[in-house]
Amino acid sequence: MKVLIVGLRKEQNTMLRKKYTSMSIDALDDKSHHHRIVHNPSKYDRIISLTKFTNHTTHTHYRKHPGYTMISGGYSSVNTLLESLPC
Repeated sequence: MKVLIVGLRKEQNTMLRKKYTSMSIDALDDKSHHHRIVHNPSKYDRIISLTKFTNHTTHTHYRKHPGYTMISGGYSSVNTLLESLPC
């Protein structure tokens, strides 16, 4: 499974990559220009946007993606979602 996480801290993205080794996790962290759309977002099975740390532009870019999920929390919310996904 290929996942894109938008808005989480770089250190937390690293922790998720180490924990979920069966998933390919890419990230646009809180320090990057995550308001810009990634090239070919359709290559991701899931796109997770942290609404607390992103803006409306992020939602506009990905809202039509079939695996798009908005989360209002932070690291623990993303972790809980990833635990529920099939590998």
